[in-house]
Amino acid sequence: MIADIMAVFDEMYEKHGEKLVIDNYTLAPGTYVILSLTEGIKQLYEVNMDTPCTDDLYSYFVIRDYYSKLINMDKPIDTKKKIHSNQLYSFFVKKENLQNGKLTSAIIDNYYEILQDPRVKYTEKKKLAMYEEAEVIYGAVNEEEVQQIKQGVVSYLPEIQQRMKEDKNYLKIFIERDEVDFINEGKKYMIPNVFNSTDFNIILNGKTYGLPNDNMGLNPKKPFLENKQRKTKVPTLMTLENALKQKVLFDYLMNFATQGKRYLFIDESETPKLTAIKNDQTMGEEFTGSFLYIQKGKELEIHDFDGIHAYSPNVNFRFVNVLDITLSEYDQDIEFKGYDKLKYVQDLVNRVYFKKFLMTNYFTDAKDIKLRESYLKEMLVVSRKAWFNWFYKGDTQLIESVLDKVSLAIIKGTIISDSIYKARHQYNLYYSLKEHFTRSDVKMADVLSSVKNQLRTKIEQSETASITDDQEYYFAVGQVTAYLLSQSKSNTKTDALLNPIINCANGRKLNQSLINLYKRYNHAIQGSKKFSNLLAMVQSYEPDSPKVDTNIIIAGYLHSNLIYEKQPKATEPTNEGASE
Repeated sequence: MIADIMAVFDEMYEKHGEKLVIDNYTLAPGTYVILSLTEGIKQLYEVNMDTPCTDDLYSYFVIRDYYSKLINMDKPIDTKKKIHSNQLYSFFVKKENLQNGKLTSAIIDNYYEILQDPRVKYTEKKKLAMYEEAEVIYGAVNEEEVQQIKQGVVSYLPEIQQRMKEDKNYLKIFIERDEVDFINEGKKYMIPNVFNSTDFNIILNGKTYGLPNDNMGLNPKKPFLENKQRKTKVPTLMTLENALKQKVLFDYLMNFATQGKRYLFIDESETPKLTAIKNDQTMGEEFTGSFLYIQKGKELEIHDFDGIHAYSPNVNFRFVNVLDITLSEYDQDIEFKGYDKLKYVQDLVNRVYFKKFLMTNYFTDAKDIKLRESYLKEMLVVSRKAWFNWFYKGDTQLIESVLDKVSLAIIKGTIISDSIYKARHQYNLYYSLKEHFTRSDVKMADVLSSVKNQLRTKIEQSETASITDDQEYYFAVGQVTAYLLSQSKSNTKTDALLNPIINCANGRKLNQSLINLYKRYNHAIQGSKKFSNLLAMVQSYEPDSPKVDTNIIIAGYLHSNLIYEKQPKATEPTNEGASE
């Protein structure tokens, strides 16, 4: 996976180098200070989430901050892990450790002692060799300068504390030096620390190879990560040059994660590029390449990686009014029309099915999804990968396989919770999606309209008619159920009343459940001829198939009820054209 990403990143790196990271780097909230050893505090700069990154002072701190960061907390300069900078020209500490006394004089002394003589820290032979190699390239330590900087930081720290904003963010002090000084000191830290552990280092043809640190852990507590099928059990080895380049890649990706741009699309064409978007966006262009989902943790975390072939943001989808409902003033966000972009269909599914919880929870831990309705939360977790594959990768295979199960569970749950209004929109969306994927010439809206028209005629007849087929029967069952439950004095419909009807898989049990429902409410029925005809038709019909068609029952339940339809007034006869 990482090798695939690096293959594309190599070309970008050759062109831009570490500017890829610097140009897109975000400063963490905190107090940033420029300290001159001769003039004192030159600048005290408060950074928050709204600080404009185009500010000149912001740019000044960006490059210095990047080269002063620890690779991770397992590779500190300060052995007590209270000072979080990596070099001579910076001093990073959490403000709370200044206020609670955890940052002691002894810790500060130890920090600068190690910077003055790094060999105190790098006692392991291989790591020391790497440090000495870096020292040859970037220069040895000036011990006198170390002491001057230490004295400057210690003497001005009380004044900085008085002037800085009190919060739980970092205080970051930068000695007034040129960018190149920060870069060189940062490199002297990175080189001996870039590998996971120098225990795995080997020398081949004069080059150092080691286990990269990014997204990798290997120690005696993790033997399962070893490659036990070869003599060298380390999962992967790379040169120091490539390990440093891979670190830049992970820093580059971390920038996007910090900005909330967690969906990454890596174009593998002749002109490779990386596009990062937030979780409320979709790709706006055709795409072939690799997809990553990343998160910011203690380090960059890659949670999903996949190849995408010929993704298109375009779609020919029509949201159909299958149930022939009349929209009201409360339906301002509902439009029965065609949609030409996947992002609009995603928004529709997000609103109608999932109460706007889908798009922000594709990768959220299930326990952290704040949906109150358990049925809706369950279906979101069950289906979110399928929706994501369609909307972001152009792959419909998974959503087609789970659409019926998920849609019906959502619609049933919404009906049970007595939200008939919402359930009607969900049913319309369900069959709009179903017809989009199947591309059948038979349209559900036409089927239901035909069935309803046939029943309308039959229940008006003086003598009880007969039901023609199973579709008409199950639609009639839904109509009878809706009418009986409408007689209830209760404000809500309980599971015990509805479940036996809309979840029934056996024809005999369905018939008995309908009889039980009738016995419960027959006292409230005021001699309706329409209802009597409809119920008699249902009771006298024997379905051809033993399998209950729940979809049509629900359609009958959600459709406007035939029993409540008023007969159109008869037109008064006229004498037009009659002879006098």
